[in-house]
Amino acid sequence: MCQKCVDAVKKYFPNLRKKDYGELLMSATAFPFGSAAYVEGQLKQLAHKSDGILGAIAYAHKQLDEQMTKWRRKR
Repeated sequence: MCQKCVDAVKKYFPNLRKKDYGELLMSATAFPFGSAAYVEGQLKQLAHKSDGILGAIAYAHKQLDEQMTKWRRKR
């Protein structure tokens, strides 16, 4: 796992168990396809918009659903 991404998880989700880092990164961010800076930006936003891993994943999925709905309307 990218060290910068791990450091960002520690910074924005300090109470998250280490074993849950991968779940957060894979379920709520562009990791492993986004750059470390992009993933950190997503984690920062998630930390401000949610209350932990479950809230972060739910928020990320809601954002994805909204973007997909907009994309489908444009097609």
